[in-house]
Amino acid sequence: MRSVLFVVTLGLVVCFTLPSCSREEPPLPPEEKKRIVKPIIKPRKEKQVPVAAKAPGETKITPEEAGGDEPGKKVAVKRTAAHPEVKESRDVEMPSAGGGTQNKDKGEPGYYVVEKGESLSSIAAREDIFGDSLHWPVLYRLNLEVLEKLGSSADLPKRKIPENTRLRILTPKELEENHKRRADKYWVINILSAKKEEEIVPAALGIMRKGYTAYITKVKVKGKDFLRLRVGFFDSKEEARKKGDTIVSDLPIKGFWVVRVGKIEHKNYTRF
Repeated sequence: MRSVLFVVTLGLVVCFTLPSCSREEPPLPPEEKKRIVKPIIKPRKEKQVPVAAKAPGETKITPEEAGGDEPGKKVAVKRTAAHPEVKESRDVEMPSAGGGTQNKDKGEPGYYVVEKGESLSSIAAREDIFGDSLHWPVLYRLNLEVLEKLGSSADLPKRKIPENTRLRILTPKELEENHKRRADKYWVINILSAKKEEEIVPAALGIMRKGYTAYITKVKVKGKDFLRLRVGFFDSKEEARKKGDTIVSDLPIKGFWVVRVGKIEHKNYTRF
């Protein structure tokens, strides 16, 4: 009996210790859940196009404002006073003789308002007036009542005129009309010839006060420059000679001669 129990016990031990004796396969270990790892995608940085530094006072203009959007067209840049080394481009009105464009805000067409330090010579020399300092007799003749108080000294053309004095000048239309009226008048009276303007001034003032149209021209004789005081313009040599006799009788002038001027002098002085 004891032997039977021993055998049964031994059999049970062997069955429990050896898995092959079991009818079922040992259970598999629990299946691990797979971890899904998503890659982290970093946002791509866009390449930034370098922008040129903008100078103070500059403003960009769109291609449309610049006149279109054609490929490759450069964008215009406005430059203002905040950029002192760059001057603004602007349309400038070109002066014309007798127009008084640079002084128009002070006067009106046909007039000029004297600025500080100006004289008859300096005003006549302005490109927007007559463009030649020797044309000062024109200003004197047109403004006798205003300028007579300056006296008759030889330096009168260069003497300063009181600031804000209102002077009569010739407009472009008047210059053109004068030239047309004298288009066929080539004869003039030569009153005086001298090397210095001061020698001519007193005689010129006396002639203009008598109502004659005097002018001063520059000529070259044998390589030397001379200034000549003349009165014009006349249809014929005979007419000029008769007028010369009258001038000599009215003024302390020693003599005169009559001459027919060339086309250049005629064009330059018949306007005045």
